Amino acid sequence: MITDEASKAGVTWENNKLIVPNGTVLTQPLTFNSTGDQNVSIEIGENAELTIIEMLTSDNSVNLSESIKLSKESKVHLISVATDNNVNVKRKVILVGEKAEYKEHNVFYGIGLQAFDINTEVINAAPKTKATVLMHGVLDGAAVSKCIGNMKIPKGSFKAESRLSQHVLLLSNDAKADNFPYLEIEENDVKASHAATVRPVDSESLFYLRSRGLSEEEARKSLVLAFLTPFLSSLPESILENIEKKWSNVTANRV
Repeated sequence: MITDEASKAGVTWENNKLIVPNGTVLTQPLTFNSTGDQNVSIEIGENAELTIIEMLTSDNSVNLSESIKLSKESKVHLISVATDNNVNVKRKVILVGEKAEYKEHNVFYGIGLQAFDINTEVINAAPKTKATVLMHGVLDGAAVSKCIGNMKIPKGSFKAESRLSQHVLLLSNDAKADNFPYLEIEENDVKASHAATVRPVDSESLFYLRSRGLSEEEARKSLVLAFLTPFLSSLPESILENIEKKWSNVTANRV
């Protein structure tokens, strides 16, 4: 997980605990694989900036419990990717320092009987903090998902900002998704919003692409990739290959 850049900056990863010292600015993402049952703790020092990529992959189910704490004026971008087997994530994020910023992207792609349970709680526990949580998933076959986002702004966290967005694309009639967006706002001088959708592939867009010469499978694939585009550029090449493989397997089963 620790790159040469991070090691030179004093970043440590021991016993599933990541510690990022004050003033650390990393240009290369830190990537780790979560397999099986795992408890992870992350502590970000003041004025630190970094991107973390979580790969939720395992031959069996992944059960990840995670706590993240951000100090004053720190900035963290967390990208959590789930494409293999069943995944259960329970994450708690606390912005304890003023002007701390946290952005979280959850990306999942399920087929067959895969199940995804993603639960994120974010607390803007200091003034002028910013938190954004995005959950984007694609489900095919009889795959299911349950996404819970709980965004909290306690009293005293004035001028804090919180945004939650949950969107799932269903590729089959048997796939099912449940989104649960929650906002708990105790301070008046803040900005907070949430959005949640579950929808099938848009028939009009599908028709348009087919009228331009694409086959139905090619058109569906284009729409799925467009749906995931905001995240694809941040993902490792191996994950993009896995998504392509999943699509190929599903296509073969439809024929």
